[in-house]
Amino acid sequence: MKQTSLLENPFTNNDLMKLCLELVRADKESEVKQILSNANLWDDKNHWRYYGDQAGNYSIIGNQQASSDRALVEKLTNSIDAILMRECLIRGENPEGTDAPKTIQEALIRYFGMRTGKLSDFSKSAQQKLSNQIIMMATGLRSRPSITIIDKGEGQSPKHMPNTFLSLMKDNKLKIRFVQGSYNQGSTGVLKFCGIDNLQLIITKRHPRLCNPKDKTSDFWGFSIVRQFPPDEDSKNIAYKYLVIEDQIPMFKANSINVIPKINEKDPYFGKLEWGSLVKMYEYDLPSGIVSYIYKDLVNRIEMLFPEPALPIRVFERRKYGERAKKDPDAHYGLRGYIRGLFIKIKEYQDKLEPGFPDSGEFYFNEGLIQYVIYAFKERIDKKYRAGDNAIVYSLNSQSHGFASNAFLRREKIKLYHINDHVVVIVDCTNLPRAIQTKLFMTSRDRLVKGKLKKLLENELQREIKEHLGLKELNFRRKSERASKVTKDNKLLKDTLEDVLKKSMFHEVLAYGKLLHHRTDQRKKRETVIFEGKQFPTIFNLRKAFPEDRPIKVKLNRVSSVKFETDVENMYFARSDLPGRLRVWEEDNINETHELDEGPDFIKKLWNGNLEIKLNCDDNTKIGKTIKFITKIEDDRMIQPFIDEFWVYIDEPIEISKTSPKTKSVKKRNNEKLALDLPSIYDIEKKDWGDEFDKFSGGYAQPRIDRKGYEVYINIDNEFLRGELNQSRLDTTQKEIYTQYYRVSLALISLGIIQEINQKIKDTKLNENYDEDDDIFNIKFQTQWILKAISPIIIPLIRKIISVSDEIKN
Repeated sequence: MKQTSLLENPFTNNDLMKLCLELVRADKESEVKQILSNANLWDDKNHWRYYGDQAGNYSIIGNQQASSDRALVEKLTNSIDAILMRECLIRGENPEGTDAPKTIQEALIRYFGMRTGKLSDFSKSAQQKLSNQIIMMATGLRSRPSITIIDKGEGQSPKHMPNTFLSLMKDNKLKIRFVQGSYNQGSTGVLKFCGIDNLQLIITKRHPRLCNPKDKTSDFWGFSIVRQFPPDEDSKNIAYKYLVIEDQIPMFKANSINVIPKINEKDPYFGKLEWGSLVKMYEYDLPSGIVSYIYKDLVNRIEMLFPEPALPIRVFERRKYGERAKKDPDAHYGLRGYIRGLFIKIKEYQDKLEPGFPDSGEFYFNEGLIQYVIYAFKERIDKKYRAGDNAIVYSLNSQSHGFASNAFLRREKIKLYHINDHVVVIVDCTNLPRAIQTKLFMTSRDRLVKGKLKKLLENELQREIKEHLGLKELNFRRKSERASKVTKDNKLLKDTLEDVLKKSMFHEVLAYGKLLHHRTDQRKKRETVIFEGKQFPTIFNLRKAFPEDRPIKVKLNRVSSVKFETDVENMYFARSDLPGRLRVWEEDNINETHELDEGPDFIKKLWNGNLEIKLNCDDNTKIGKTIKFITKIEDDRMIQPFIDEFWVYIDEPIEISKTSPKTKSVKKRNNEKLALDLPSIYDIEKKDWGDEFDKFSGGYAQPRIDRKGYEVYINIDNEFLRGELNQSRLDTTQKEIYTQYYRVSLALISLGIIQEINQKIKDTKLNENYDEDDDIFNIKFQTQWILKAISPIIIPLIRKIISVSDEIKN
């Protein structure tokens, strides 16, 4: 790019600084247009250059994050990387060299003194002090605020802006191992969420200790505006361009600029920025529910999407609205929050989780160890920690890269129907080989690549969740609590449903079976025993000894499992503060030992006082041998580690049958059809609504855990039903009749919806387009919104039916 001196520019230094600061203070697209029009820059195409120097850049920029909150995480990631790069370069290290940190954790230990490379190593006050390095602020409109992100990182000179901030598909970070970002697309995912014209302001200046003497622009502030251009006679496609003057980035000299918010200062741009970067996204389209008070709502959402940021972020709310603004016009000047990640927040608010959670686990996948953390929230508490309806968050370098909705937990092989809205699983894929990561995740960082690899990963995760004892117990407990509300058998309900359900259109819903009675769960309600694990263990004992003369016997192609009793908390091995370490050795016949690798050789699971170690016994050379294993468990606080030993005998492998798994006889299937029962109907009162109901909800249906039939949950305190029952003209008998008709109507509608969904599933499976997690096949989701939509007209319909019935009788 041609570089001209500032003197050749038609604008003076003061002109450009004034123009830049006016753009900083603008909060509407119309204001930005007016500022640039006054400078004769908006309409002149000569002042606009293609983003990334690519005319067809829309195909790249437009195909990134699907939601505006996830796109913001990308911006914040870039700011964190800029801080880490600053610390690396100031020390004279080559970010791509062998002396540079090899991981984010190593960088945080070296540059910030974090003991284990985790933000949680710092006290809360230290975290807040460090948050001044990166700031996010909301100004302007209540419904579409302008979002500004400021960092005191390395900064860039105007000369290098086209190759950094304004670049596409550059490999700037690929060889730097200690940053959180890896895909370089200029963090352009936010652009399509910025107003109508997708306006974004970028300002930056190089850190003074990093200036290159050969770069004559290194001590200048550079700035530009990015905008979308519609198709015209020169271009058939939408394109993004950025502002240039005389074919160069606009620049000016100044020691500092006033752009930083300060606590209790009226001017949101009171503080000075001496170097670093500022990015402002005008009229940003945040998702509903997190637009107001970003220091609370948006912070909660981002912490879910960014579960463990390397550095904290300070957040300022500088819009005037709400009751606080009416009482005190200056109240918003002190509204602020901090982004520190979900892991830290949960650690500080443990009372919001069910007993025993969070819990961690791991499994080996494609030559990499995948670790996960499960959060099970108490009812009515979890919403602000969730990313929409996502229950599975796939993480890479502590940043979300993909999601699965809570439909994943309702899959036929998992069946967590009663807690799917209250569980979040963070799946850390950082240890997967780079080649696998590239094949698994889209560069947009918001979804996985569809294909065989994704399916294999989901199958492994599905198995882990299905086998988790704590989730099984919690699901059963929630089910039992609601089962106490089951509607008792009555002639009206049973006769009406049975008469309709035996008709041909409902045969497939209940598999042609005759309705017999209400199905009840035969398992006794178990009393929940709270396990209170200690921070540090006092015991780690083998639950059963396996000496050399009585070893564990395991087939070659099977997993050997050994269990320990302990009294330590579930997150002992996965926590950031003084975590435990498990090491395993194998001893051969000549008393030589070699250490096993966690993942390919063994994995561990710890839950409520039970540690299970699973050994991979898949080596043909070991058949017929008795092998000694040694385990060692320790942490940095422990004086004497726990050391145990046990023996395993490797037997001949089991031959896997090649016969078809479909072994059920026709007779057995027919018997199963006859065993199906009348759907269980549950009355849900207002005090039990939780997050699934409000005053307008009708109810929902879902399969039973054993998949034999369905459960229908009826909102018995529905606003329209209550309004009708509160009429003084109705006596007790009439009220009961209305209530029963209401139950029957919603139950029948639910079963009609189920019939349609099941048929759609069959048709889709034939076309090989079936996605089990798609809401279109989600019985609970579909019945929930349809019953809510139809509940207002049910009561008038019932009233009319009863009226006509009375007229006929008379």
